[in-house]
Amino acid sequence: MTWESNIIGNGVLLKKLDTFLQSQKVPHALLLVGPSGTQKFRIMRNFAKKLHGDEAAIEKNICPTVVSVGDLWKAGKQEDWDDISRTSNFPQQHREKQKKNSDMIGIEDVGHFTKPLFQSSSHWKICMIRDVDRLTTEAANALLNILEEPPEKTVFLLTTSSQKRLPETILSRCQIFSSFLTPQKELRFFLQEQDIPSEEQGEMLTLAQGRAEHLLQLIKKSEFFEEERREFQEIARLFFSPGISAKFQKIEELSDSKNRELIAPFLDNFLRFLRSLLVEKSEGKTLEIAQKLSFSEILNLLSLWEETCFGLRAHGNVKLLLEKLFFAIP
Repeated sequence: MTWESNIIGNGVLLKKLDTFLQSQKVPHALLLVGPSGTQKFRIMRNFAKKLHGDEAAIEKNICPTVVSVGDLWKAGKQEDWDDISRTSNFPQQHREKQKKNSDMIGIEDVGHFTKPLFQSSSHWKICMIRDVDRLTTEAANALLNILEEPPEKTVFLLTTSSQKRLPETILSRCQIFSSFLTPQKELRFFLQEQDIPSEEQGEMLTLAQGRAEHLLQLIKKSEFFEEERREFQEIARLFFSPGISAKFQKIEELSDSKNRELIAPFLDNFLRFLRSLLVEKSEGKTLEIAQKLSFSEILNLLSLWEETCFGLRAHGNVKLLLEKLFFAIP
């Protein structure tokens, strides 16, 4: 089977999915677990195209028996239906009416995106859910009822970056596979094929930190590349700053209600920065920040980063969560 040319790495996973396609014996629920930016949803979407057959309709998100749950309408944040429709194709008018300002998947959402699965069809019926850990408790129970007795010839393709946030009942009904960070040499080879200037390749690899999907965005959008570069430098200053004023200033900026949409990308970059420090230390590089921090200090920050992300998803106090993370920087 031929996969999309912009799916990079994860060869073992792709071969396993190929065996399902060749045999047409597909588990009723596949869960793909791995770090963010490792092309989980892109891989599942490509798998759905091959399994169903109507690749053009699935690409346009207009196939009636292939449901995609990606971006959700969020009041004041994500209200561009054209953008939303690129990854989601189920009705979300209920969210608009309720001004639902959350990307959590609620029980009403489950009712809307599973409805097409009960239609009769000669094709496979497929439901793709990105970041399935967004399910509320009620929504998870509703989805569980369908996973226990799925409609005939129906496949659920689920992704998550945090398996432990999913109920054990959901996990027990899925075949679980992993996606991994792509080795730097594979990403570098891809960049060379795209004719990216050599002076930019190193920066892109540092910013991507093995995340192929993130690398594609850096290549595709020059303004995104510049913004990521700027934010990486800003995070470095938090580690170099001798006082706490820079940290307080960033905490105030991110905790301002007008800037809440900036928190997620900042934390993504913070994680990549920490990972880059681990790589530098393990390779014996002599960059100053990597020298200043011990492995245990970096690992402690990684643990606090995860705690911060979980607390924010649970609608914890933004300022307190950020303060705990920032002031743990040695």
